[in-house]
Formats: sequence, C-alpha cells, structure tokens
Amino acid sequence: MFFRIQILISCFFLVSRLPVDGQEKYRAVHWSKDEKMTPVPAFGAIKHLNGFVWFGTRGDGLFRFDGRLFRNYRHQANKNSISGNDIGGLIEDSLHNIWIGTETGLSLYDISADTFKTVAALSAKRPSGIEYAFVPFWATKDEVFFWDYPGSQLAAFNIHTLQKRQLAKISPDDIGKELSDQNSVFDAADGNFYVSNQGDIWPEIENDFRFAMENLNDKMEAKGRANKYAAEAFLAKAYIFQQKYDSAKPLLNDLIQHGVTAGGIPYALEKHFHDNFNPETKNSSESVFAAQTSVNDGSFGNNGNSGDILNYPYGGGPGGCCGFFQPSQYLVNHFKTDANGLPDLDNYNLVDVKSDQGLSSTDPFSPYSGPLDPRLDWTVGRRGIPYLDWGDHPGGDWIRNQVYGGPYAPMKNAYSQSQQQHLTDASFWSSGAVANNINLIRFADVMLWAAEMEIEVGSLEKAREYVNQIRSRAADPSTWVTRPNGNYAANYKIGLYTSTWTDPVFARKAIRYERMLELGMEGHRFFDLVRWGIADVEINAYFQKEKSLRFYMNTAVFTKNKNEYFPIPQTQIDLSAGSDGVAKLTQNPGY
Repeated sequence: MFFRIQILISCFFLVSRLPVDGQEKYRAVHWSKDEKMTPVPAFGAIKHLNGFVWFGTRGDGLFRFDGRLFRNYRHQANKNSISGNDIGGLIEDSLHNIWIGTETGLSLYDISADTFKTVAALSAKRPSGIEYAFVPFWATKDEVFFWDYPGSQLAAFNIHTLQKRQLAKISPDDIGKELSDQNSVFDAADGNFYVSNQGDIWPEIENDFRFAMENLNDKMEAKGRANKYAAEAFLAKAYIFQQKYDSAKPLLNDLIQHGVTAGGIPYALEKHFHDNFNPETKNSSESVFAAQTSVNDGSFGNNGNSGDILNYPYGGGPGGCCGFFQPSQYLVNHFKTDANGLPDLDNYNLVDVKSDQGLSSTDPFSPYSGPLDPRLDWTVGRRGIPYLDWGDHPGGDWIRNQVYGGPYAPMKNAYSQSQQQHLTDASFWSSGAVANNINLIRFADVMLWAAEMEIEVGSLEKAREYVNQIRSRAADPSTWVTRPNGNYAANYKIGLYTSTWTDPVFARKAIRYERMLELGMEGHRFFDLVRWGIADVEINAYFQKEKSLRFYMNTAVFTKNKNEYFPIPQTQIDLSAGSDGVAKLTQNPGY
C-alpha cells in the first residue's frame, strides 16, 4: 500500500539540474551518513512547495532534505513533537502543511512554526498486525483523508477547523489488508465497501463534475491543471453522452463564448491543425484538457508520453518502434472529397484511396491522385507523402507487417526530426519518450458537441456554422502538407457546406462524419458510436471492408447490446462479495 523508497548508506544519489548552453543538464550527487542521511529504509516521500524533500522512515522518524543536509525529526516528550518514529504516510494539504501518519498518531506539521501538532492519537494498544495507526493518503482543497486503523474507519479532517468526519467503517476482517485486495469504491452513506454496479452512476459523475466546476478557478497556477472550464466541458460531455442536450446547451454556449484555458488563454481553434499534436505548441488555445508530459527532467523518460511508445513507425523515423496502432483503410477512405471538396457521406468506401499494400519500399509506387481532405496527411502516414520533417514515408520499411496491420502509420503521436533530444528523452529505453501531451478534450471537440446539440434542441444553421468553422481551419492552404519545393504533397481539396441545412438526418450524418475527419486516431470514435447507438452498424461495416484485407477479421462481428462493454473479470466479481458471501457486482449483458 505504501510506496517504498530504499535509501542505502553507501550509494544514494540525488539529481540536480544545471543550465548549460540554455539546456538543462543533470549531475549525480553522492550523499552519505556524513550529511546525516538515514541508514534505514524510507516509506513515503514528498517534495514540498518550498523545495524541501521529506522522507518518512521506519523507526528513524521524519527526514527533511534541503539540497545539502538532512534534518531528522524524531518523537520527543513534548507537545510540539512528531507523534512517532514509524512513518506510515505523508501528504501535503492545500495550506502547504504536512500531515504525517505514524504508529501512534496523526501529526500535522506547521511549516511557519516548524512544530508538530498531534491531531489524532492512539488511545489504546495498537491492534495486532497493524504497523501504523494512521495513514494519510489524499488531500483536497479543504480536507485530508486517512485510514484510522484503531478506529476501524476511513475518515477525513477539515484542514481549517480540524474537525473529523467518518466516511466508512472498516470491518475487523479488513484491518491490515491492502486496498488493492478490495473494491476501490465505497458507499459513504452506509460504509459498505462492496457496492453493486446496478445503480445509475451518471448522477454521481454529474455531481463530481458540477462540484469541480463550482470550486475550481478560471485560471490555475499551472497551465496543465484542470480549471473551471475543463470541468464544465467534462460535465457537458456527460450530458451529451446521455442525450441531455437541453442540459448541455448552456454549458457549451458558455464554453464557446467565455471559456479560457488553465493558463488564461481564451478558447479558440489553433490556426494550424497539426499544432494540436506538436509538443512545441502544446497547452494552446485549443487545449481544454490534456494529460501533461515532460522529458529531460530526471525521470529517465517516464514522464514522457509513454502510452504511445509502441505506436511509432516500425524500424525507422521517429521512435524507431514498434509499428502498432495503425490506421485502417476504412479510416483513410473517409478523407476522399468530391469536386466541391465535400465528403461523400454514403459512398466513401466504394473505391479505396490507393496504397502500397503488398509492395516493398523498392517497388515503384505513386500515391493516390484524387481529391483529399488535407487533414489526412496530418493524421496518417502513407507512402510517398512527407512524414513531418522525416522525408517521404518509405512504405514497407516503416511497417511491421502489412499483411497483418496494413500499409499506414499513425502520425498524431509522432514528433519531428528537428525535435529530437530537446523534446524527446534519450535516457528512456527507446527514443520515443516525447513531451507531446495527450489531448483529452480539444476545443474542436467542444464545437462539434455544440453542433450536435444544435441539431437536437437548437438551430440546424447554427450547427452548420460550427462545422464550417472546423472545416475552414482545414481549408487554409498555408497549413497543408508541402514538399521541399513548396508544392502540395497531394491533391488537397476541402470545401464548406454552403447549402442551408434543413434536414436533421443529413445534418446529423455530416457532423458524425466530421468527427471522424477531425478527431481520427484520438480515441473518441468507439465511444461516439456507442453513445449514438450505431456501434453495431458502423463497426460491422468496418469489418466488412477490412476482412477483405486482413485475414484474421474473416469471422469478426460486433454484437449489439453486448460488445459495447467489456466483460467484468470474474476475479473482481468474486472479490465483490462481503461477509454474506453474495457478489455485489453483476456481469455485463451477453457474457
């Protein structure tokens, strides 16, 4: 349950940053017992706002490291002392005071007074098998949450009033068990850890986002944090997923008219579509909420975008590994356009965009010459077209296995050759650890939700306006992929919807198609199909196309009212049984 940091007397290294030639460099510094470093293992560590690093130890109290020396805090026979020497957990609250759980109490360290206050103490003998009496593990704006093992409860302290409230009782059988051995949710009303999955969870999701929206600031200290408008966007998304368009409407209008990023930038579409996937331009006006990444920060690449580390072209180009998450022919065909630059909403899949399937990189090949939406070549790597600044995609040499995965490579997760070293981390096991954020909500996504909403409870013409704003950005020729000589890399043609929208069926189809073009490869499509209730139709159409190209899809089929959800592992169902032996989790339909 506790993150254990093993500190050794003979070889403990801390890394410090040194600016050299405008770049951050690192050096290893050896610390020993001469600097009063603890010789025992550490249990829990935090870096405080003031830059100090705090270590909890087992038996040797609390240590504070100021960058030069360690200072040791041990239990003393006075009221300003820490409550014990076996440290079970550390947490910093929003007032920047530190809560420390020990074998005998819960202590609060006052940073301004450099003193400790015991806010909860062991009143009787510590139960057998319990190493720590109190373990703080989480802090919000107003509370610190902790395990009170002697009191058999999960509780919280208000950091302003020091008033305690009980969240849940812990049965005696649960004392000493790791949280990972049980369900990770509980019902605060009755203290039940074993919660059924048969209730409607949407109201709880809405309440969480509504609370966040009401309590977060517009602008945050760190531009990567969620602010009020990020919470509002997630609440709007929750409504959209439930078809609560009337509830979503005021939120979406507010986001479009008044929303700002956590850094205070008004929401807007970036001029260049690709800037949303460029680590040099992340946290832009279009970033509503993104998972933050960082490289060359001493984490050996582990703070980079490791989730996409296997999704680079295979054997060459950025990352050098490993050729997975390949775009399909079905996706690529969606980017074909007609003489007006509009998609063919019904017949896009009848004729394929030409590919080099079955050809080696040495075989002659010329790319598809028909009209295409220019977003294709910022979304998909295909042979004969520039792949960022890495030169033309060579085809098979960058593909793991064409027979299995097809001829295309993903691009939105990739980085430019010019960004190597300063925006990638060479200390990672591959060169693909990059400082490219993972976009969870873009402003373009918000605008397309608003277009959906307008179709259902507003104006079809307003919906068309939103879609055309998205398409206008893509129609800017200065943002299209070009060759070194300045020529466009393909026959790009994209137009706006100029005819009045009067048919909601057509408008709905156009918006759903636009989401494919704008958000392809960003992880939204499956969930969109499920919420629209057409996952079986769309995915089976995908199988019908792809099984002619991929042998292993010959028997693939999507079953409605089953495959929208994965099965719940039987182990988790078994673990959901309480003392009555009755499982509280119910398997999803169809399994």
